[in-house]
This record gives sequence, C-alpha cells and structure tokens, in this order.
Amino acid sequence: MDTKNKKRTPMKIIGIAIDCDNADVLADFYAQMLCWTKTFSGNGVAVISSPEHPSLLVFQAVENYQKPVWPWERDKQSQMMHFDFFVEDLDEAVEHAKACGAVISEVQFFKEGCVTMFDPAGHPFCLSTVWEEELYVNYLLALKKKESIFNENTEQFSIPGVGGIIIKIIDDAEHILLQTRCKSNAPCEDGLLEIPSGKIRAFESIFDALKREIKEETGLEVTEIFGEDELSVYEGDKYKVINFMPFSCSQNIVGDYPIMVFVFICRVTGDLLPFSDESKNYKWASISEIKTLLTETPEVFYPMHTDTLKKYINYKYQ
Repeated sequence: MDTKNKKRTPMKIIGIAIDCDNADVLADFYAQMLCWTKTFSGNGVAVISSPEHPSLLVFQAVENYQKPVWPWERDKQSQMMHFDFFVEDLDEAVEHAKACGAVISEVQFFKEGCVTMFDPAGHPFCLSTVWEEELYVNYLLALKKKESIFNENTEQFSIPGVGGIIIKIIDDAEHILLQTRCKSNAPCEDGLLEIPSGKIRAFESIFDALKREIKEETGLEVTEIFGEDELSVYEGDKYKVINFMPFSCSQNIVGDYPIMVFVFICRVTGDLLPFSDESKNYKWASISEIKTLLTETPEVFYPMHTDTLKKYINYKYQ
C-alpha cells in the first residue's frame, strides 16, 4: 500500500521514558526542578506531567542499571539521550538544580550560555539560554564537535611494557625464573605465575627499563640481554631512535588493560629478594616443569606470558 501521500492523523509525543535505578527518586527530582506534578508511582514506574501542556516524563527502574559516562569513554556505558532546558537566568537555574539534587559536570564545553549537569541517576542534562531553533541547532552541532575533540584527547592507547625470560643453569639443566603475581586491584590476576616485567617510562630505553624492572621486582642485576648488542641508533631532527629485536611480543586486545609486552632473554647475577610490592614466591623452574604446567594447567600463568614461554620452549628444545 502506498502511504507516502496518504493523509493520516499526525503522531504526537505523549511522553519520554527514561531508565534509572530508582524511578521515584528521579521523578521527584525532575518534578521539583521543573515544577511538574507526580501523577503515578508503582511497580518500579513513576510519571510526572506538565501543568501547562500535555507532556509526560516516565521513569522506569531497571535491573543492573549502570550510570552513563559523559563525555563518553570507550567500552563504558554512554548516554543514549539528554535533556536541554531553556532558562532565562542561568546562574539562578543552576543553583535551583543543585538544590534539587543535581551536580555540575567537571567537564564543560561552553564558557557561557550553557551548563552541563547530572541528575541523581547520572544522566547528563544542559541548562541553556538558547531558545530559537536555529541557534539551538547550531549549539547542538558545536556541542557534538567539542565532544569529538574531547574524546580524541582522552582516547585510550596501548601501554608498552618489557619482560625478561631469565635463564640460569642449575645442576646442568636450564631453569627460568618464575614469580607469583601480586595485584590486589586485579583479583583475577593475583597469584598467577609470571616472568618479571613492567611498564616502560617515557623516553626510557627499553633495555634500561628491563634492567630496572628486574632489579625492582627481584633484586637481581642483569648481566646480559640477548639482542642488546645488535641494536642500532639513529639521531636526527630532535630524535634519538633505537631499533631493536625482542625475542617475543604479546598484546592484549580485550578487557580493561591494554598492555603490550616486549620480552627478551637475559642472564642475571645476585641474590633474590624475599618479596617485593608486586611479586613473591620466586622460583627457578626447570624447562620440563614449565612445559608440564603449560600443557596441563595453562590457566595458572599470567595470560600475557603464556605463549611467550611456549615459544621459548619450542625455540630452545624442538
């Protein structure tokens, strides 16, 4: 049926439904701020209505509600909508909203004429002195542009790290130093087996970083890093660039920790610390023991190091 030119009864918006964790709390907030009337409450739903025109705001409580993050962040719950309220006196309106329970956002994209705030459920809304449609559309376009610039500046990047497969001959057999990972802020990683590793500081040579991390975590002094003698250095145009070849490189591409680790084979001297802030239970494990663990219970290893150790065993003994 051709409905393009057919006359029909125009649609009208009667209400907007908003998810939240507590319908009554949010309904009371907007009713107080807008001087609207709460007309219904029950079964996790609350409704407020305007005394001047037939408009409704509906608030519905949902399980496992997550407050939106604004400005948006990658892999976080972002806003799906926001309210823009016209006000004649911006300072007065901001103080009124605060008295009702709103909070001012730490991030503001406009120096004047608009203030971004959060309601009790975490939804952002704006108080603005802009009313005319053309000016309002220009305001929305400017807001979108400012959000894009902000997001570019807060984009998350991979974190470079360096690790060492520390080898030692014990009773004519090669062993590798393993340690237990201590991460109270990451319980799923706490207690996993790992090789010494850590993040690279800005403008720190990757080899200096490896020596520093091993010293800090184990107390051992690095005497040899395989491949360090083959690095090349280029200097020019305010750059000093080193080119190197690690034994292995691993990158995490999901989850909360965007780490990538360059791993080198190395030798050390000195005595092990009893423990450190990030590691404990140091152990020189034989190649056969590590191979058995990797085969039978790979989950006991820190995922960033699992395939690196497999690669070393295959490289060395197959």
